Amino acid sequence: MTSASVQPPLWTKPLARRWPGLALARPTMMIALLLGAGGGALLGAGMLADGSYWTVLAGILVYGLGMGTIFPTMFGAAGTGVAAGEQGTAGGMANTALQIGTSAGLAVLVGVANSGLGDLTGEALRVATAGGLRTAVYIAAGFTLLGLLGALALPRLRTAPVAPVDPATPAAPADNAINGAAV
Repeated sequence: MTSASVQPPLWTKPLARRWPGLALARPTMMIALLLGAGGGALLGAGMLADGSYWTVLAGILVYGLGMGTIFPTMFGAAGTGVAAGEQGTAGGMANTALQIGTSAGLAVLVGVANSGLGDLTGEALRVATAGGLRTAVYIAAGFTLLGLLGALALPRLRTAPVAPVDPATPAAPADNAINGAAV
């Protein structure tokens, strides 16, 4: 079942290569974020002390579909309109932002999930753990919805094509200054 949550990039990545600029990235990101948030809400609803894999299955599938669609879309949008010589920088910045945001978010969510467990044992610990995980997943779904603000900030259409870099044309001379000081 885990493979179901990683399959969307297999079919979304070829589509991302054919997008005319950002024309489809914005609505695709919005739909994917809604699916991810909805999947998170379904996942949280199924996290019960007496739940099973079947109570979280719908959430796993919907969340996987949404998040599996958002990643190739996000990286495609990050490189759109960027000169060929700067593609690595754009991809690196997008990847770094993703990793830092994920790390900080995970730290907060682990704190939320584990708060209030204290000296609990047995059935009380099991119920409190399920409740903490459910709360953390609901918070994550809420933050996923905040990603819609980022998707709304994307331009509807790319305004001007970026001129391709001609490998036969020498690059512009580098500025021999660092922070305004001559080198």
